[in-house]
Amino acid sequence: MNAMFKLMQASEFKFSDVPGCVECTKNALHACYVAVEPGEYLTPALSAFFAEMKARGFGLYKGHTIHDVPAHPEAEVHKLVSKYAVNLIHHINERFPDTRFISALALFDPLEYPDVDQPSLVKWGIEKLHVIQEYLISCIPGEIPELVRSARLWLAA
Repeated sequence: MNAMFKLMQASEFKFSDVPGCVECTKNALHACYVAVEPGEYLTPALSAFFAEMKARGFGLYKGHTIHDVPAHPEAEVHKLVSKYAVNLIHHINERFPDTRFISALALFDPLEYPDVDQPSLVKWGIEKLHVIQEYLISCIPGEIPELVRSARLWLAA
């Protein structure tokens, strides 16, 4: 997750990179923390913690008595981490509800323009503009169609 945000803050990060980056992050979270068996994803530190706890019968840790330890603590930790990952994926979906829109913002970055002939470039631009139009119309009713018409005239020029 941290890697995704660092990548998105990089100066050479492009709008068109967002959808793949978001999907990859969600897939990695699911694969590493949700779709695994309890104990399969443990870090070395957590594995060492569980080994030490198991050796002491889960009743003592660094001189402190532990009470009410569940029968299968690894499974309980897995449930907690899995639930956290599912919620994190949910919040990523809320934070990036329409990655098509973010990708379409490439229209405003000349470095993102495809290296094609003028008619193909106009077609690419109009496709991006349609996505932006759909998004804005869903958010802001009113004069958006006129804005899009003006932008289409600008692209065709």
